[in-house]
Amino acid sequence: VIHIEGSTEENTWYIKVTDNGSGFDPEKLKALESTLASIVPEKSLPELQIDGMGLINLYIRLKLAYREEAVFKIRNLPDGGTEVTIGGIISEDKHYGDE
Repeated sequence: VIHIEGSTEENTWYIKVTDNGSGFDPEKLKALESTLASIVPEKSLPELQIDGMGLINLYIRLKLAYREEAVFKIRNLPDGGTEVTIGGIISEDKHYGDE
């Protein structure tokens, strides 16, 4: 079961996706977090593989669009499943691809 929730808080939009699956293998989640931490979209992009590519692609796009204001959180839920939260600042001055 997948649950999708959208919200805003102050000047930030959020989309939270949760599921009731088995969650990420802790080692794979740690490796994904390490890969995400090393990405600097404006300078170098990682070699993408099928496993986790969608999340990395999403992370890169958020960072390009919102830079430091990008929100990207992923975690395993205590009772099983995974939660991914993305978001960014709401501003008429910031548009995807602007310098």
